[in-house]
Amino acid sequence: MADFLVVAGISNDTIKKLKEISGLMFSLESNKDEVIGICNYLRRIGIKDIDSIILYRPYMFLETESSINYFFNKFNLEEMVSKINEDTENIDLLFE
Repeated sequence: MADFLVVAGISNDTIKKLKEISGLMFSLESNKDEVIGICNYLRRIGIKDIDSIILYRPYMFLETESSINYFFNKFNLEEMVSKINEDTENIDLLFE
């Protein structure tokens, strides 16, 4: 059931923690192509700790890749990536 998360580069430890969140795995599975796309997009722009982001803000991964791209494009990409890499909770800045 969580094979798509492994494909997306999410660690087994993180997958175990995600399974503990009621109903989340079903939602992620229903959106698996976008989850993989979002993970790949985050990696392409230089985000390093995607595991922490999916644990901190799992419902972000129920969006579309293009909507996540839109949120990032509202900011200076290099600065935002740097802030998120310093502290993954800075991902909240995208959604203010």
